[in-house]
Amino acid sequence: MYFTGSQSRLDNLTADLLADYGPNVRPVCPGKETVPVTVDMAVRQLITLNEPEQTVQFNVWMRLAWVDCHLKWNPDDYNGTKSIVLPIDLIWKPDITLYESISEEFYGFEKFRAHIYPDGYVTYNFPFKIEALCPVSVAKFPYDSQICSLMFGSWSYNGFELDVSTKLGAGDLSSVKENVEWIIKDIPAIRHELYYGCCPEPYPDVTFYINLKRKPNYYVTNILIPSLLVTLVAGLGFFLPADSGEKVGLELTVMLAMSVFQLLIADHLPPSADETPWISSFFSFTMILSGGSSCWQVLVLNLHHRGDRHMPHWLKFYVLKLLGRLTWIDVPRVKPDYVKQSSPKCQTKLHTDKAAHTTDKAEYTTDTAMHTTDTSVNTTDKATYTTDKAAHTANKTEYTTDTAMHTTDTSVNTTDKAAHTTDKDEYTTDKAEYTTDTAMHTTDTSAFMTDKSLAKIFNILDRNRKYKEEELGNTSSISLSEPEAEIAENSELWISLALMVDRIGMMVFFLSLSIGCGSGKIIKDNTGDDSKGTFTYGSSSVLNNLSTLLLTNYGAEVRPLCPGYERVNVTVDIAIRQLISLDEPEQLIHFNMWMRLGWIDCNLRWNPDDFNGTDSIVLPIGLIWKPDVTLYESISAEFYGFKDYRALIYSDGYVAYNFPTKIEALCPIDVAKFPFDSQVCELMFGSWSYNGLQLDIRSKNVEGDLSSMKEHVEWIVEKAANVRHEVYYGCCPEPFIDVTFYIHLKRKPAYYITNIIVPSFLITMVASFGFLLPVDSGEKVGLELTVMLAMSVFQLLVADKLPPSADSTPWIAMFFSFTLILSGGSSLWQVMVLNIHHRGDRTMSRFTKCYLLKPLAYITCVKLPRLQNNRYKTSQNEVIQNNRYQTSQNEVIQNRYTSSQNEDKIISKLFNTLNERRMSKEKEVEISTSSESEKEEVDSDLWIHYALVLDRLGFVVFLFSLVTGCAYIFIGIIYN
Repeated sequence: MYFTGSQSRLDNLTADLLADYGPNVRPVCPGKETVPVTVDMAVRQLITLNEPEQTVQFNVWMRLAWVDCHLKWNPDDYNGTKSIVLPIDLIWKPDITLYESISEEFYGFEKFRAHIYPDGYVTYNFPFKIEALCPVSVAKFPYDSQICSLMFGSWSYNGFELDVSTKLGAGDLSSVKENVEWIIKDIPAIRHELYYGCCPEPYPDVTFYINLKRKPNYYVTNILIPSLLVTLVAGLGFFLPADSGEKVGLELTVMLAMSVFQLLIADHLPPSADETPWISSFFSFTMILSGGSSCWQVLVLNLHHRGDRHMPHWLKFYVLKLLGRLTWIDVPRVKPDYVKQSSPKCQTKLHTDKAAHTTDKAEYTTDTAMHTTDTSVNTTDKATYTTDKAAHTANKTEYTTDTAMHTTDTSVNTTDKAAHTTDKDEYTTDKAEYTTDTAMHTTDTSAFMTDKSLAKIFNILDRNRKYKEEELGNTSSISLSEPEAEIAENSELWISLALMVDRIGMMVFFLSLSIGCGSGKIIKDNTGDDSKGTFTYGSSSVLNNLSTLLLTNYGAEVRPLCPGYERVNVTVDIAIRQLISLDEPEQLIHFNMWMRLGWIDCNLRWNPDDFNGTDSIVLPIGLIWKPDVTLYESISAEFYGFKDYRALIYSDGYVAYNFPTKIEALCPIDVAKFPFDSQVCELMFGSWSYNGLQLDIRSKNVEGDLSSMKEHVEWIVEKAANVRHEVYYGCCPEPFIDVTFYIHLKRKPAYYITNIIVPSFLITMVASFGFLLPVDSGEKVGLELTVMLAMSVFQLLVADKLPPSADSTPWIAMFFSFTLILSGGSSLWQVMVLNIHHRGDRTMSRFTKCYLLKPLAYITCVKLPRLQNNRYKTSQNEVIQNNRYQTSQNEVIQNRYTSSQNEDKIISKLFNTLNERRMSKEKEVEISTSSESEKEEVDSDLWIHYALVLDRLGFVVFLFSLVTGCAYIFIGIIYN
């Protein structure tokens, strides 16, 4: 600011300019009935953009300019003074208003100074903090761009009185400060001319479209990358082995983590039902994917733990082989159908064949060693016998010689005869020993031949076994008994099938994840019409004279009493510009609306002919009387804007006072049907001081004006019907009249369906998988507890959104409580199932077996093992059963190897001999232990089947309860 000329000349200039100057009258210059006003703006900084509330705050420098022909002078008359600075409240200023403002006043508009030039050109620059609504498009968050429109225009003057335009055509960004999250790209400015329901004349405005582009780095680092990593972790569940006990738990943890991310994003964005952010779609998609993965993992675990259950032929030879090719997994060689199974009685004992074969082979080795020893002894005995025989022959020769010499020498003969007799006795003894040794040798030779035959038998058995193993492709098919081989084969096939299904799930998961992407929408801007009209109004001098006449001796504080009218008739109407917010927990509603008041003031009448045909004038509302219309439900300290704007006065005394205001009022919320609810907010307008005999309040229209309303992201304003009431209060005997507007709001539920209802329902459905998980997986109770935790998080989120009402309970809160109870009951049920499954060899009572297990198994379609009442017999019966079993076992073994060699009959007989020898050794031990082990095995199997029956029964009860409970809640919503 600078001055030309001395201070006295500036004082003189000011005095001359303001003499007879009317700051409340629009300056109308000769030949220019319309005052041109330019509106420009320089953005200093973006303070904040609140996405959930859809509000924006800017620090801007407003630049207004207009021509006031009453403020002209000749610079030569004032020593060349070419400009002067005066406080804005000393001169007339256009009532430029920000239509989208949510603040109570136009900060700074009346506090600064204006530059005035000799030709009457006035520039008024002032700093201004803007608080306005800015609808946020969330489709491409966080790669989004937003457009905040700021509409500036005159509130009281129409387009024929005030022509609003822009000089620069765009906002100034040369002095803008950088924001940490947003980049201001450009600010194009467009002029519109709009027609409103209140008036037939157009109202021009200048709208600045501030284009904002978000910097996504913060969200990429803190949300996108972590959520993507968590999603990829869900795919690792397919790589976990089934025995790890963490496959389903991993998927549920991922679902819970994604729920947390989704709630974090939901708190950062507005609850828009018109479009869904792609990132919210991504979170919902990953939650559905994780839920499907949990279901898939339950299937895998069930297949893996099927154990020795028989695999159907079609599944074994068609599905299994096909999946093996698709997943590059080797399929175990399947046992052909022509391999027969032995009788059920043989199946329980036939697994001892290999042990018996090993025992017999060891006995054969021992017998072979004994035979070798016996052969050595026999050889020694034979050598002794030969020596004795040679001695006997020598003795016999001597005896013959002695007999020949007998006649010669009798004495000698007698002696030799005695010696011969002695030698003969020794010979007889040696011959007996030889005969015995010969018999022993014969016996040993027979035993050796028997052992040799047995060796041949075992060689044949080994060749047959190896042949069968090569034929069947299973190294244990002959070494194991046939039922045991079938059990091992089924278990291996089920495990292979589970692995294949797991790998198929992995492929589907990553394929779905790679193609499941979000989408965005393009924001389009529409501009208004740029038409222009003309009209002729009275000159500025005439308006000054008229205002002077009207306000002379006028009492602005006194209610106007007209002849023949004892009371003043006031009309109250509203035009809703936008719903700012509805705070459900606090039960408060915020509106930006335009109040339209009208009344007759007989003290403000004139004859238009006396003032050059002027039939209307605009004056500040503070200069005339106004009714004390009050919003009864208001919680704000004042009626914003009620005393700040200008009124349009007609020659017949009719006063039209339209002003923008921000309403903050109580609005009781009915939360029973959230989020499918509709609300009705009451706005009661009436006089606070004047009773019904002094002030009659009515509405010109049957409903509030919604033609200029901006759409809200969460609520639809359906209608704003009004009703006139006459109410008697306890303070006064006179009635008090009010006009109550019933604003009907309907919620758009899409946001809550996407972010709360669908995820919570999916998590609830996951709870049912706990009944399908095998007990050995170790995740049954943990799954239910995880579901309870997730549902508690959702319940707390909804509880923070709603008021703590004791009159009605939201159905969604009932649903969460119901699912929590259901999950808690499921946890208790799973604890009971686990306890029953692990009861082991405890004896099952007859009552449980006959009156609980059998009926429940029939209901749940569970096949039980055969139950025998007289299972445990005496030792004699057991011996008989063992003998029969061994006989049948021998027959099975004989039949198995009948076709192997021509020597099968001999082999069979000798093998029976071996079995009889083994049976005699094992029978006593078998008899003492068979009944006890058989009983333990049956009891353990029964407890396991009992747990399976209860698990399946719990699954049915859970689904029935869930469907019934949800149906009850939803039907209650529909018919309530």
